[in-house]
Amino acid sequence: MKMNKIFSRLVIGAGTVVLTTAPSLSSAISLEDLEDRIIDVKASAAGTLIKVGRNTSLISKANKDINLNKQNITINKKEMDEIKTDIDKNSSEIHDIKQSVIDLEVTHNRDIENLVKQLKGYIKIVTKIKDTILPEEVDAIGTLSLRRCAGTHQVTWDKCVYKLGGKGPKGGIVFKIGDHGEHGSEVTPKDVIRQTFGCLSVNFNGDLKEYIGSGKNNTDVILNKKCTGNLAAKTAINFKLKEQGGWYLPSVSELKLMRNALLGSGVGGFHNNEYWSSSDNGGNNVAAYTFDFENNYKIARERSSPHPIRLVSDF
Repeated sequence: MKMNKIFSRLVIGAGTVVLTTAPSLSSAISLEDLEDRIIDVKASAAGTLIKVGRNTSLISKANKDINLNKQNITINKKEMDEIKTDIDKNSSEIHDIKQSVIDLEVTHNRDIENLVKQLKGYIKIVTKIKDTILPEEVDAIGTLSLRRCAGTHQVTWDKCVYKLGGKGPKGGIVFKIGDHGEHGSEVTPKDVIRQTFGCLSVNFNGDLKEYIGSGKNNTDVILNKKCTGNLAAKTAINFKLKEQGGWYLPSVSELKLMRNALLGSGVGGFHNNEYWSSSDNGGNNVAAYTFDFENNYKIARERSSPHPIRLVSDF
């Protein structure tokens, strides 16, 4: 096949092969070369079309993946909304539970307060029991008797025994014992009052003794004088500890015994004070004796001087 013109250049555009004429013979190519070039171009175009088809397939697959991911995102969003709803619901339930716990705690505390009040009431009732909760001692047929020791929570089948520094039957502190602890004397657990001795210018004619065991009689002697004004001994008349009376102003020797028995034990809170005794200094109508707990001796003081007072009771 003959060609009327010699083509020198091949132009490819948008899948179309265009041949242009050579501008001069000097740049002309042969027909065989042109056909080879056309074959190469067609092969290249075919390869390009294959790649385009492959890329189109990849793009299609990518679009499918994107659509699938969109579906998954939609599903996940729905699940997240459900989880949020559950969290809100659980938060509400937790708040309700917390409020219930608070209400239970308030009720529990109120119940405890009421129980404590009841227990205090029971303790107050129990402490009023003076001697026994069952018949005394042992009866004629040998039945054992259980007793509660007055002033304590001790319950025994035997006689009540008290100890130095322990609580006495009236709630005082035991400072003297006898008969193996069955009997003795107790002192008020703290100062009753700060008071003057009183009975100024009254002569007791030596009736206010100093020895141990004279305090109760001394107190009676002072009260029988009918002195006016503030009296240390008069404090004993109306004083009650745990609603029990029968107290007196101790003698100077009883105060000394009290000091030696209790001061070193850490009970009683005496604080090295001077305490009024019920003893005077032998016929002097101006002074009476205090006892100095710090220095452990008696001191004659004017009866108008105020000093702390401790009262004593025997059991």
